[in-house]
Amino acid sequence: MYGNSGAKASIDIALHDLLGRASSRSTRFSARSGAAGSQFSPSSDPKTPRPTFAILALDAAGRFLAMRATNISNVGAHCVSLSPLSKGAGLIPGSYVVPAATLRAVAVFTNTMPTQAYRSSGRPEVTYAIERLVDIAAAELGMDRVALRRKNLVRPEAMPYRNAVGMLYDSGRYEENMDWALAVADWKGFPARRREAARRGKLLGLGLANYVESSIGAPREQARIEVQPEGRVDVIIGTQPSGQGHETSFAQVVSDLLHVPAESVRIILGASAAVLIQAARCAMPPPCSPRRPPILSPRARPSPRS
Repeated sequence: MYGNSGAKASIDIALHDLLGRASSRSTRFSARSGAAGSQFSPSSDPKTPRPTFAILALDAAGRFLAMRATNISNVGAHCVSLSPLSKGAGLIPGSYVVPAATLRAVAVFTNTMPTQAYRSSGRPEVTYAIERLVDIAAAELGMDRVALRRKNLVRPEAMPYRNAVGMLYDSGRYEENMDWALAVADWKGFPARRREAARRGKLLGLGLANYVESSIGAPREQARIEVQPEGRVDVIIGTQPSGQGHETSFAQVVSDLLHVPAESVRIILGASAAVLIQAARCAMPPPCSPRRPPILSPRARPSPRS
């Protein structure tokens, strides 16, 4: 109910839950509500297509010069969220240095259900737009699409980097990540795989995209690491889990970064005295209750890594 983004984060579901509890208390009978898929789908907050219109200007050497984009979001009959529109609009230049950009972000009222964030909230659409522009530009300039991307990626030494529409990137090693992805995908071995697919009567394609994630939101959250005299590492985090296994994954990250055993890492969350700024995953109310007892993981053991 109160898990990750999507329909589970809908305020409508939270209201139904509260109404059910109130009915149970007033009538002293247990109350249960449910909906079939055919009922829930047309009445919940759906994700909506968000068309992006973009133009990219380059010089003869393949350097990006400027960009113009319009990002449109259908908000439905009444607006409940502008998150997909705003988060996507801020990342329209993607991972690349685009010195100048103009952007129009437009919310449109229609006769559909109100729309909401659902899995990534606007970023995949604008990422697809900029990456398709890069592919088209490479084809028109007769350049290798990987080389064109490499030429224009934001460099690590430029971090923190503010893009042309004002979004601040705190960190990123985009070229290193791209090279890693090319190696894992065996990019150079693709022609042989395509020929083999053709012999079997199949068509095989190969795509590449660089992606920037904007994962912060309201309310703000906290992360703090304290090393205790006895050698224990306390990690105080403001993000409440709802089944994602934060206690294990965060302990693994801290163990790798500090070169300490995962068993010595204690994850502290939900403790009001220690966690000054906290929120549930997706900021839903119940897990954020200050009366909820703290969740302590004195011996967070790593799970097998895939």
